[in-house]
Amino acid sequence: MKDFILLFALAAVISADVYTAKTKEGTYCIILEANITGSITYNKKGSTTTLETYNFVVPHGATSSGSCVSANGTQVLNIDFLPEANITGTWHISLSFDTKSDFEKEKSFKLISYSLHANLSDDSIFNSTQPYKKYKSSDKFSDWDVAGKNTAYTCSTNKLEFDEGAKLIFDNLKVIAEEELKKPYFANGTIYNVCFEDSKTSDVVPIVVGACLTGLVIVVLVAYLIGRQRAKRQGYASV
Repeated sequence: MKDFILLFALAAVISADVYTAKTKEGTYCIILEANITGSITYNKKGSTTTLETYNFVVPHGATSSGSCVSANGTQVLNIDFLPEANITGTWHISLSFDTKSDFEKEKSFKLISYSLHANLSDDSIFNSTQPYKKYKSSDKFSDWDVAGKNTAYTCSTNKLEFDEGAKLIFDNLKVIAEEELKKPYFANGTIYNVCFEDSKTSDVVPIVVGACLTGLVIVVLVAYLIGRQRAKRQGYASV
């Protein structure tokens, strides 16, 4: 029974949350699956030089919404959440996607902008000089982009950086946009564009495995030759 409880708890930790944006017809144009954490910096009352850092987790109860057809043609995914149970002010993440180029295949997409709205009005927790603060995307922009229909972007860990040192971290990330999906999950036929960091790892693994197998073959060959030499010596000794 204890093993079952432990397995259930482990599965709950590993499983990622799903956030979606829907069309009026009920199809899904954006699906994002990830465990999201982050941190912000802000000015505390009474301190003019030191920035305070606040780390947070986007909980399982976070809600999502969005727009599949905005005025400028982009698609937007919104995530609303409370970073702590005793905080009443809602925080807001906004991710905007667009087609990669007019000359590229239909359904290609890329992340073009993102923002984080933090509600710091609770003085018992933050005591911030600004009750509300918006963090905008920094110059170090994301590589969330893919080409091709039914193609998603995936990365084991990916970071979005904001101005003033804030950041969002997406673990076990999978995201697809500019689509018309009937169900809010990734189908078996989904094609995945792997992030650069994971592609480096996938290249290293075969090399390491190959090196280990080569080493094993050498060890077996050396052991065989040693055994053969010993057998010859024993044969000579018996003669």
